[in-house]
Amino acid sequence: MEKEKCFALRKKNVCIALTEGECPGFDGCAFYKTVSQAEGDKRKISDHIASLPYERRKEISDKYYDGKMEWEGVPYDR
Repeated sequence: MEKEKCFALRKKNVCIALTEGECPGFDGCAFYKTVSQAEGDKRKISDHIASLPYERRKEISDKYYDGKMEWEGVPYDR
């Protein structure tokens, strides 16, 4: 059975998850996950961040998201 394409694989076998850039192959990569697995992980992260107190969300958004607090439609209060 052939594995699905990895979320991080780009044209010319370039991987955006690794600093070396070249994909070592799905079986030999600790970062391998499908596009749907990566999207699920992103939803879980967004849900978790949205559940945090405003001050902590602000710290995270300033440090990692250029101050944007758009947690993919997850409602949050201020």
